[in-house]
Amino acid sequence: MNQEKLKRVNEINKDISEIEEFLNFMTFSRGKINILGKKSVDRCIIFRIPAYGGSVSYDYTVPKELTSEVLKVIRDHREKLISEQNVLWGSE
Repeated sequence: MNQEKLKRVNEINKDISEIEEFLNFMTFSRGKINILGKKSVDRCIIFRIPAYGGSVSYDYTVPKELTSEVLKVIRDHREKLISEQNVLWGSE
């Protein structure tokens, strides 16, 4: 294994650890996530899981490769809500 591959393996390991920590914090947060905003330079979304009980709050920066996917899910959910609202109002 050359030095570049080793560096990439270590980066992947770090990313996996951050994701696992985020998911572990989600277990205790009762599903609540605050979106703090976007880093303008990297165009990444930052999630914050608020402190719960004895834990501290936890911030997770979504990698820029996934930011567009997260936004797509949120936009799709918004469209579903608008459609449901229109049905309830009798517009459709």
